[in-house]
Amino acid sequence: MTTIHACPTTAFWRDRSFILLVVSTGVSAIGSGMYLPAIQLLAADLAADDRTVSGIRVAMTLPPVMFILLAGAAADRLHRRRLMILADVVRAVTILAFAVITAGGLNNWWLLLAVVMALGASQTFHDSSAQALLPQLVPAPALVQANGVLTAALTLGFSFAGPALGGVLFSWNISLPFFVNAVTFAVSGVLIHWIRAERQADEIGRPATGPATGVLADIRAGLGYTRRHPLLRSLSLLGVIVAFAVGMVTGIFVLFATRHLALGPIGYGMLLIGEAIGALVGSAIALRLSGGLRRRGLFRALPVVLGVIYLVEASTRSLSVVFATIVIGNTAFLIWVIMSTSVRQEAAPIELAGRINSVYRLGVLAATGFGAIIGGLLSETFGVLMPFVAGAAVLLVIPWCVPLRGRLTENTAERDHASGGSERRPRRFCSATSARLGGSERVHRR
Repeated sequence: MTTIHACPTTAFWRDRSFILLVVSTGVSAIGSGMYLPAIQLLAADLAADDRTVSGIRVAMTLPPVMFILLAGAAADRLHRRRLMILADVVRAVTILAFAVITAGGLNNWWLLLAVVMALGASQTFHDSSAQALLPQLVPAPALVQANGVLTAALTLGFSFAGPALGGVLFSWNISLPFFVNAVTFAVSGVLIHWIRAERQADEIGRPATGPATGVLADIRAGLGYTRRHPLLRSLSLLGVIVAFAVGMVTGIFVLFATRHLALGPIGYGMLLIGEAIGALVGSAIALRLSGGLRRRGLFRALPVVLGVIYLVEASTRSLSVVFATIVIGNTAFLIWVIMSTSVRQEAAPIELAGRINSVYRLGVLAATGFGAIIGGLLSETFGVLMPFVAGAAVLLVIPWCVPLRGRLTENTAERDHASGGSERRPRRFCSATSARLGGSERVHRR
């Protein structure tokens, strides 16, 4: 394996390609932040009953579960940057056509579901390629900070600017948020296209030789590598555990707010603002995480913080206390997400990055959904506070049963055996070959 010399972790701040990726993420997030509230308001007008309205949430969840493994394989087989552009084109055309139909008053429930599914599927491919592309634009020691910047851009657009702008536009004309969303996707695609002017990183590191393999074989390779890799296996298990516990709470959180706290729409909206604030704080803290901070301690401590937060929320009816715990809890959760994403990006060979991320995301999505089902059953049987208590028990106990061992990178032979080829990273990358999980280097909770 080629020796790669260290470089400053601040270098990525001056990299034009990374800046373009951040701006693209923020612009796209503003569009999505406008689209989601508008599509839900439109669904409420078109639906015949409450169960039909909930079908929108199901339609938003299905595409990632159905296509995540395929999207990961595509991110490793195709040019990642071009795949992101194609996804933006599909999203822009789809939402533009829907905006035109909505402006003409011709929409119906089934068209709404089709649009939601199409946008969800294309976003799954876009996000899988983006996560796999980032390690090729940013030095390994700076991945935590880079992911923090991207998360901040996503939060600002999706949770603050997008919903506010979308609400105003929807009040003027129900089709306006969709027209503007189409523009944001088009702008995002153009910005991603310009990344190639600085780097052709998506064309570096993909295997250029060796026997051709099928998509199923590629997916099996990603699953197998994750299973054999001690660090990735441990992080995946921890991610599933945390996602299951969080899912139990998020699935009934609106019932907790309306029944236990007796909040109306305004009060519930304040809690959602608390989530967004926590996400921004978590992103800001991730930017300041130093190389000397022990990651092993963070991966052990953050589930404990979430567990304690759930117990506090279950024991109070004070809106101010719950608001504070939501900010703190979402801060901890976003640090967890950024840290685990960054470590996976460091540990994964470039040619397997898309598939390894997709395996993790599929596990988290499935665990979140299953947790929501269990949380609903517990709430119905024992009351709305039981999912909080059960989630806290899971977070305080089970993560300690998962061993955290394994190096961030392995020797060449071990990687070659896992990936079926030699690992090739662009020469401008910084090395993380001697770093350990506890060494020096580098969704929302509700």
